[in-house]
Amino acid sequence: MRSLHFSLPSNQDGLDFEEVIDLFTPTFMNRYTKFSSIEEFFKTGGYTVTSMEDLIAILGDDFDSYINQHTDYSCWEDLLGMANIFSFSQM
Repeated sequence: MRSLHFSLPSNQDGLDFEEVIDLFTPTFMNRYTKFSSIEEFFKTGGYTVTSMEDLIAILGDDFDSYINQHTDYSCWEDLLGMANIFSFSQM
């Protein structure tokens, strides 16, 4: 498993939910997960994520375990970090 240690800022003010979700492009999802979209990823795991509050609410050991089982990464911080790097590399 890769480790990048990138996380959402502790102060969520100004962080746009759509910008976070947009990092998880179909290309990224197909390459680094078992899913073709971030929506499919959340839905298959039984997670309803339609806002930053929803996303923050699911963060923790159970979600990290789900990530570890269904992606190339061991936790949310690493998955998000790679999505961020991947996004910038595609510009």
